[in-house]
Amino acid sequence: MVKALVFDFDGLILDTETNEFLAAKHMFAHFGAELKFDVWKEWIGTDASPFDVYDHLQQCAEGRPVDRELARDIRRRKFAELMAMEQIRPGVESYLQRARELGLAIGLASSSDRAWIEKYIQPLGIASYFHCMKTADDVAKVKPDPQLYADAVAALGVK
Repeated sequence: MVKALVFDFDGLILDTETNEFLAAKHMFAHFGAELKFDVWKEWIGTDASPFDVYDHLQQCAEGRPVDRELARDIRRRKFAELMAMEQIRPGVESYLQRARELGLAIGLASSSDRAWIEKYIQPLGIASYFHCMKTADDVAKVKPDPQLYADAVAALGVK
């Protein structure tokens, strides 16, 4: 019998991941380079710390100078522009409402940090659905390590 649901955030509740890619792709184009999705997809939903997008940009720019501060600014502005148009993914709120009606415990587990989640979850008006929220701030390693999800399930009091 199902007693609880644990939701991911980026890509499931809110499509931040597509917008991250599009903003980075826009930044690359500004410097006359191309960001290939095959490279980007390796880091989606994980701790991407081994991948430095700005180092990769410099490699792809083939010797052309890359001002990292300008690159960061271009990427941030484009991401903010894209996220301003973003809405909760279709069906998410109905799943949350139905889970509440059924008396299920609801958790959120995300490889993103708590500040990132709260920046978006509050305006969406869905924070009250979650009985627990486990983020990158709560574990030593994020996905693909399962600890984040194990901790969320434990916090919900289910096995």
